[in-house]
Amino acid sequence: MKTGRGGEGIVAAALALALALVVGQAILHRDHWVDDAFIGFRYAANLAAGAGPVWHPGDPPVEGITNLGWVLVLAGLAGFGSLPVVAKGLGLAALAGTLVGAVVLHRRLVPEAGVVERAALPLLLAAQPELVYFSLAGMETGLTALVTVLAGLLALAHEAWPRTVGAGLGLVAVALFLLRPEMALLPIFLLLIAGLGRDRRGLATFLLVAVVGLSLISAWRWATFGVALPNTFAAKAPGTVADLAGRALLAPLGGLVNLPPPFGLGLVGLIFGGWRLTRVPGRGRDLVVAFVATGVGFAVYARPDWTEMGRYFAPFVPLATLLLLRGVAVLAGRVSTRQGRVVTAAVALLLVGQGFVRHARHLSGAALGEQPGFVLVAESLVVPAQRFALQMPREATVACRRIGVLGFSSQARVFDFAFGLTEPEVARQLRKAQIAFFDNARTPALAELWRSKAPEFLVEDWTRLERWLVDGESARHFRIHGLPYEVIDSAPIAEGRERWVLARRIVGEAPEQDDWRAAAERAGPRDPLRPN
Repeated sequence: MKTGRGGEGIVAAALALALALVVGQAILHRDHWVDDAFIGFRYAANLAAGAGPVWHPGDPPVEGITNLGWVLVLAGLAGFGSLPVVAKGLGLAALAGTLVGAVVLHRRLVPEAGVVERAALPLLLAAQPELVYFSLAGMETGLTALVTVLAGLLALAHEAWPRTVGAGLGLVAVALFLLRPEMALLPIFLLLIAGLGRDRRGLATFLLVAVVGLSLISAWRWATFGVALPNTFAAKAPGTVADLAGRALLAPLGGLVNLPPPFGLGLVGLIFGGWRLTRVPGRGRDLVVAFVATGVGFAVYARPDWTEMGRYFAPFVPLATLLLLRGVAVLAGRVSTRQGRVVTAAVALLLVGQGFVRHARHLSGAALGEQPGFVLVAESLVVPAQRFALQMPREATVACRRIGVLGFSSQARVFDFAFGLTEPEVARQLRKAQIAFFDNARTPALAELWRSKAPEFLVEDWTRLERWLVDGESARHFRIHGLPYEVIDSAPIAEGRERWVLARRIVGEAPEQDDWRAAAERAGPRDPLRPN
């Protein structure tokens, strides 16, 4: 189906509208960064300062991030301004490039696509909250998505220069492995999808460059961090075989958090679109399907993300949307050409509307006052983190479950006792227990590590801390693994619906003391949740 000049004008108008929607969301979220992004900012700041890839200068290196390539890019741009602002600007630019590149890739990859299908693509991308928000919130999402789209465009030159393009795609796979370690699956899926019996030119070159590059990076990781994969892979263990099977069953039913509704419920259309695309030989088509298969595979492998959004699948959204639209258009076209266009347009409008509804569900003002909304945007955490940082001596150790903003705002040694992202021992305990995180600092599995770290401070949500207290304890005086603490400050978060409290370890009191009631009486009737 040819579009003609009128068709090109409609597609261009749709792209312009999509870019305007993205800019509008960038303005809406100009003060928002996901808390996890600040973990990368702290690593990037230490790298830029010459301290190396460490969470805290002077400590043994621990790769507490899954986006080392993004951190390297930010460290290189640290001289251009505040890292959060640089990350947001780079994410916006990458997202805009992704939309433009996806439209060009779609036009060249599927020349038979009609104007409705082509115009729907950029609008659908602009409506996907995972792709847009995480690109704008300081994460590697936009840059990774852009590289995948550019890889698809590069692959289209495979026929003319198979070995050169194969080597180039191998280097792209290496770069993507630095941005997202799950991209190590890409060569495997490409090999399976391309098939050894079909168009093997350049495939061997791709595999050679990719395998050598991935091996060198893994060897460097081992030499630097003592492991072949980031510590976050240990901290985010996939769970039992039953857990994996359960997630695989939920995926096509739309019940898998990591695979957003358009792609979970539309998994059949996604698979059908991929199958139709690969019926015509071509490395570009094979690569697009391999990318999407990698994203779906990792979405099933990983535990549901704490954001309650499909963050892990977000970089694969542009190519997945292309496949989904292809599947819908082909299926609709089997009715009739004219009715097919109507059905495709109706489905596209439905998915665009669904995307903005999901955006409101996760990122509206009401949602941001609840968990995980206020952590997802981290806006209300910044002022309390800066305030608490002023009360903690340099080099003090502070235990906290949300280490991003607090870690970036302070020079303290932030101890991640809950998720173990920067703590290998916590990560090992989580994997051993087959759980996602430690909800209570008092869990026996943390006892030895807590006493060895002996954190001078603790930052925690008041409602969570309150649940830890036992009979005889008060917020003014409580113990964690024998060490005495008292709340010294608090500040509102989550639009005032929650409070962050700062507790300090009491120096000079014997760790074995266990007289909770006497300590509570000494504390008196003061309300520790009122700011000092």
